[in-house]
Amino acid sequence: SQKSSFILIIGFALLGGLILNLMPCVLPVISLKVLSLVSHNNETIGIIRLNFIATALGIIFSFLLLGIGLISLKIAGSTIGWGIQFQYPWFIVGLTLIVIFFSFNLWGIFELRLPGWLNDLVYNFGTINKNQLSFGNNFLIGAFATILATPCSAPFLGTAIGFALAGSIIDIIIIFSALGVGMALPYFIIVVFPTLATKLPKPGVWMITVKRSLSIALLATAIWLLSILKLQIGIKVTLIVAAIVFLIGFVLKIKTSQKETFGLPKTGVIIASILAAFWVPYNLAPHNTPIKNLNKSYWQEFDPEAIPKLVQQGKTVFVDITAEWCITCKVNKATVLGREEFQNLVTNNKIIAMQGDWTRPNEKITQYLRRFNRFGIPFNSVYGPENIGGQVLPELLTTDAVRRSLKKASSGKLVF
Repeated sequence: SQKSSFILIIGFALLGGLILNLMPCVLPVISLKVLSLVSHNNETIGIIRLNFIATALGIIFSFLLLGIGLISLKIAGSTIGWGIQFQYPWFIVGLTLIVIFFSFNLWGIFELRLPGWLNDLVYNFGTINKNQLSFGNNFLIGAFATILATPCSAPFLGTAIGFALAGSIIDIIIIFSALGVGMALPYFIIVVFPTLATKLPKPGVWMITVKRSLSIALLATAIWLLSILKLQIGIKVTLIVAAIVFLIGFVLKIKTSQKETFGLPKTGVIIASILAAFWVPYNLAPHNTPIKNLNKSYWQEFDPEAIPKLVQQGKTVFVDITAEWCITCKVNKATVLGREEFQNLVTNNKIIAMQGDWTRPNEKITQYLRRFNRFGIPFNSVYGPENIGGQVLPELLTTDAVRRSLKKASSGKLVF
């Protein structure tokens, strides 16, 4: 029934949100959370609960904001989808700045000291005394984890989001709330069993090493974001943005005084640099530069109009919709699509392998995904004489699953 199907989709959303915690996009943020807890491991059970609740609420609130944002775009008639904000240079620049600030802070380049009233409002919101972990900080960690989760598509996630975005406003709110609860589930477990958090190792010198390792991981994330920007706006303009980002780090490193981290001139330079980082991509970048991103020679450009004709000729077609910002796509490439086994399977059987790049907005790809009620990537499908309409594969590929689908679509004519 329709009711039982909807309950199943909610289950998929909960499971997909939970699995997001294991994705490489989110792990650095979870590490930050654990590190902040270890540095305050003398806290009481009540305070541990409070701060894990804060992180969980930050996650759920952010998923609700994502849902509301997508509802607004849907009502306005704009393109909607999971992770599509990564198609826009302004978002990449903004996220790069956030990640790099985290990295600089963990390396010890600067310490952010806000004015007393603002510190009380943000950093000590929800706490009883200055020695407690900050409710506001932990809420923001949850929000940051959600932002970094959006280029990842976990198993079950695509089905849940596709159902939500194709449904009503209420469907979107319920499914995105379930996604948030699923991702926040590990934090709720700590809330129920707070003694688990107290079993972490005691603070020590090892934390400096962990902090620097996390700083390097976040720096690598920033470099990855800049590599996406390179495809969108070109290498020269991206290098200008990168130079501005590292100029900010240099300015942050300069001590204003013994008591202050920021003085007026220094703050002015940082604000001007941040504004410049957003201004440069839209005013210096060449427009409509094509993305040449086919991974191997056996890939052809994605052409959905050609697929029915190829199938009528008895051909088997494998479609891969990918993007530079899609972490799960890169996992599929490393484990299946970029390996020699897959290449041999394609070339030996004369399979038509099509690849479409969704790094930037592409209406042809968007409309194609909507045919299958999908609003996110990775997306892989197989066509053949026995599967004219196309079979959609799971988000995470395995070589065996690809083989089985290709064999079924080609009437079992493949050579292994």
